[in-house]
Amino acid sequence: MFTRIMIFLFLLSSGIYITKKPGVIYRKCSKEISRFNSLRTLISTTEKRSGMVYWISIKMIFKLSYNKLRCCFITSPVKKVGNNTYEVSYEINNICYKMLVQPFRGPRPVMQITDDNSNDITEHILPYMGPRYDWHCFRDNNTLFNPPSYFNHEYMTFEMSDCTTQTLHLNGDRTDS
Repeated sequence: MFTRIMIFLFLLSSGIYITKKPGVIYRKCSKEISRFNSLRTLISTTEKRSGMVYWISIKMIFKLSYNKLRCCFITSPVKKVGNNTYEVSYEINNICYKMLVQPFRGPRPVMQITDDNSNDITEHILPYMGPRYDWHCFRDNNTLFNPPSYFNHEYMTFEMSDCTTQTLHLNGDRTDS
């Protein structure tokens, strides 16, 4: 009970001091305290000691706050680290990953991509190919990535800049012409 009162008074006094709007701050503090209480009751279903319940609750709140602040202050997920090397940062399930990328220099090797209905799908497919036009070396169950099966096409025809065409079929076969 004492901790609830202290948290409430701290949030209320700091909010009133900063915004000069006590009604808004009171409602915000009440909402945060009710969310904290619901988190605490959820944790108390697995933990029996009240000290551990409070410790886990506060730890989870700080972790969430840190992730929110980190997302606010990250300006760009792409950072240049070398002459032709970039670092791409991204987050999946609150785990931060970094990948080094070296873009392809020179003219684009793929000029146009068409599907089995002869529709131009270049703008949709090209971003998946990545900066080196190798599908980011993606493998699915230790097999090479098969774009026609992923994008639900019978086959996809790639017109290359050297005036050749490559056709990728649904079964994984590749035809050059």
